Amino acid sequence: MAQTVLITGTRAPAAIDLGRSFAREGWRVLGADRLAWPIARRSRAFAAHHRLPRANADHRAFADRLIALVEREGVDLIVPTCEEAFFIARHKERIETRCRVAVSDFETMRKLHDKTGLPALVAGLGIEAPETYRAETRAELEDVLERLGDGVVLKPAFSRFGSRALIRPSAAAIAMVRPAPCDPWAVQRFVDGDEVCIYGVARDGILTAFSAYRPEYRVGKGSSIMFRPAIVPALQTFASAFAARYRIEGQFAFDTIRARDGRWFALECNPRATSGVHMFDPADRLATAFTGDAMIPQSRDGASMVGLAMLLIALPRSLVFGGFGAAARAWRLAEDVVARKGDRGPGLTQWLALGEGLALALRHHCSPLAATTSDIEWNGEALLE
Repeated sequence: MAQTVLITGTRAPAAIDLGRSFAREGWRVLGADRLAWPIARRSRAFAAHHRLPRANADHRAFADRLIALVEREGVDLIVPTCEEAFFIARHKERIETRCRVAVSDFETMRKLHDKTGLPALVAGLGIEAPETYRAETRAELEDVLERLGDGVVLKPAFSRFGSRALIRPSAAAIAMVRPAPCDPWAVQRFVDGDEVCIYGVARDGILTAFSAYRPEYRVGKGSSIMFRPAIVPALQTFASAFAARYRIEGQFAFDTIRARDGRWFALECNPRATSGVHMFDPADRLATAFTGDAMIPQSRDGASMVGLAMLLIALPRSLVFGGFGAAARAWRLAEDVVARKGDRGPGLTQWLALGEGLALALRHHCSPLAATTSDIEWNGEALLE
């Protein structure tokens, strides 16, 4: 009898390729998300999709619904992809009495998510972190800025997709920042250089999959929508040491940068799935990284993209700011990770997902990107019993 994997956060393109990999290995693949039209919903890899409640409204009710789903469907493994991973980690002990959960414990997840702790997080692992401080008041922010000067990056300690990040901000932009104990900010020295993102899967601290890629086009300052593989042995060595130190379970990622003097710096950690998932071909058997202990290296050698995002965001932007010819050529040549050959369903579903995201943005008076994470964001709040 086939084993069953439940992939949560199926709004993420990464969830589609994860589902495809598990299906190729003979697993029965289920999806779960709060959204009515997550992008993976019509993928041939998924046997069924289920609705979950809003995770950050009541984390206990979210966990109860997840456990009920696990018991009813006979789930053997849960693989989170987005920030619902924090709420699953919070209830990991209870869920793991029913099935395996590919996520680290909650305290580890908190440590990885807090951008003010980055220097301590990576110390001694062969990679540096920019000088970074935590500011919980306006006075603390001004004190740090006096020490670091103008070349800084400001971002909330708990954030995602570069949301609210200020890169070498003006005085006017800095004046708008109001840190608080409930909303601390990271103040980081700016590092100029070439950015490379890395992604890993680990089982009990052993690195079982690794990829690295260069983000060529982004949604604003955050998520990459076109990415090209990179081969950086030093970063794989770092990822292996990092996974071992913190006994990582499941997926993790880092944004890194190679400074002009050749040193590598970690800019932030993202303890979830990222576009690094797309760096593996189906034959690479990425799914086995969650179940075995063999190392799965990336094999793709060409550019990949989220085609609809390139069409609606990158190409229009290049018309305004220049570089349209290069963007159009890249869009034409890159492989779309959403509507792959043999699994075109998500290519249609993404339009419904876009419509749902726009509707949520209007309802919540925020950007479409922020709206798509409004139910699963965790910003360091206590998750009490």
